[in-house]
Amino acid sequence: MTTLSPRCLRVSALLEGTSETVIDGRRYVHPQTGIPQLAGLGQETPIGFSEQDGQRIRMAGLTITPAFFDMNQEGLSEGFTSIRAFLDPGVWHCTLPKACALREMLQSLNRVPYRGGLGDLYRESLALGIVVELAAHLSGVQPVFGPLGRDPQRIARDARALIDADPAAIASVAKLAHDLGTNETTLRRCFKEAFGIRLFDHVRAKRLDKAREMVRMSTLQIGEIAFHCGYADPANFTHAYRRRFGRSPREDRR
Repeated sequence: MTTLSPRCLRVSALLEGTSETVIDGRRYVHPQTGIPQLAGLGQETPIGFSEQDGQRIRMAGLTITPAFFDMNQEGLSEGFTSIRAFLDPGVWHCTLPKACALREMLQSLNRVPYRGGLGDLYRESLALGIVVELAAHLSGVQPVFGPLGRDPQRIARDARALIDADPAAIASVAKLAHDLGTNETTLRRCFKEAFGIRLFDHVRAKRLDKAREMVRMSTLQIGEIAFHCGYADPANFTHAYRRRFGRSPREDRR
């Protein structure tokens, strides 16, 4: 079903199922595992959703209208320059795989623990927090507090979300730990305790799963697929592929 959306920003996360958004005739696949995405509609725009029949869909999201930014509060316009740019004429869309705090807020929006007036107040506070966190993330602003006291389970979940969103982009455990505001030793330990698997084994598995999808669904050369999935040497890629799936990429493509 397609409707005409007013000029606005839409920040959302798919929490369960698979779905696509169709904005002005263009399809955008919702990333899984709760990865936030931002759509900016700079004018009235046709928008619709596509999902498989019979499947359960859970999403959390927020719509921000231009009126929000017109409030005459001191310092508000300056702090939200980065996010207001998404209201410029046109259609803007991006995923935010590294916005871990934003992902947690969207998930909390989907599980409100209160009812009545308290529930409304809880949602409003989360909505304001989502807007602030989104603006800070787009501006590259770092929180003033450090990683002390971070929940090990949250560190592990945030790491897995980044890996699952783009496994080929994980250059090293040290870089991933830096992005998450922790150290390499802590990250490795938290991940192993949470999921029972070494972190880079999970990275490798996700890279190869993505590679198998490309082998079967695309017409790219095997060497190109290897490069896209983080393997500089096609021979190493073929060896890892065979070890995981029991056959080479070329055999899998036939």
